[in-house]
Amino acid sequence: MARSNVLLPDGSLNSGNWIDHPNALYLVERKVRDPEYRELVRHFIEHGYVTFDLDVPTAFLDDCISSASRLWDARPSEVLAADITLNGGRPVPMSLWPGDLTARQGCRILDAHSHVEKFIDLATNEKIIRLIRLMTGSEPVATQSLYFPYGSVQPLHRDPWYVVTTPIENLCAVWIALEDIVQESGPLSFLSGSHRIPWKPLSNGDVIFHAPGITAEDKNSHIVAMNAEVKARGLTVSHFTTGRARALLWHAGLIHGGSVVTDHTRTRHSLVVHYDAAETHPSHAQSIAVPGIPYRVVRTEKTYACNNARIFENPCVGQMGWLNSLEKTPS
Repeated sequence: MARSNVLLPDGSLNSGNWIDHPNALYLVERKVRDPEYRELVRHFIEHGYVTFDLDVPTAFLDDCISSASRLWDARPSEVLAADITLNGGRPVPMSLWPGDLTARQGCRILDAHSHVEKFIDLATNEKIIRLIRLMTGSEPVATQSLYFPYGSVQPLHRDPWYVVTTPIENLCAVWIALEDIVQESGPLSFLSGSHRIPWKPLSNGDVIFHAPGITAEDKNSHIVAMNAEVKARGLTVSHFTTGRARALLWHAGLIHGGSVVTDHTRTRHSLVVHYDAAETHPSHAQSIAVPGIPYRVVRTEKTYACNNARIFENPCVGQMGWLNSLEKTPS
């Protein structure tokens, strides 16, 4: 069922957040007292994103990478992973992955923070959480994490197409470089200022691509309208090549994706975390749709507390015993 009043008549998000107000830049002085954060918020309002250092030790990040990399050997059933060539790109329990398929371009691990504790520290980093609190005026919760060992090569998109929050305006995300990121590895790409581009509503009045009844033609019309606006405004793609421990926090409306990988030997270890307002996001769910096994939705209301903030637990933890007797390998 579509949500009501998602968009205003001009195609902009129906947002109650002060940062989306037409006069937001004039409100910064009153809303944000700290000069450092004031400049960060001002950049976010103008461009739809902001970058900053997390001041995380190198050894901490090295441990993140080594712990996450071990998941490819352990392949726990309680961790889902996705690959663009497997199961139509939909997530699969790692225990069901083919033995010869491992970390590579276009793959990601979902909610790996259940097995990589330091990811919880990153997702609840004080600077990230403080910025979100300042800009939304609400208490955020980290809803999910995505770990990318290589470039995602994901087409340009807007998060609300796939990540459902009600309302939309409190959705935001952060991309964290766990290592130095170079152009050849396919860095995060984005269009500065694209968060202000009007949305063409889908046939049901919403913007969720996987909603019932949404056709390929409907999605294509939406994307064509978006690209026409990009061209009319002269927006160009930027790439986030950066040193490790740098973060990029972006608005729900920012157009972004994964750029082309030109050196397939280059890793791009990075962590993406999505956030929403805790008061309107009471649980976190993952669906498991693999041919030959029963369709499942696993859900949790439990959260981890860290750095005076919260992140939802991996909903698969403790709910995957039914997989033990299955040996089906998805195609």
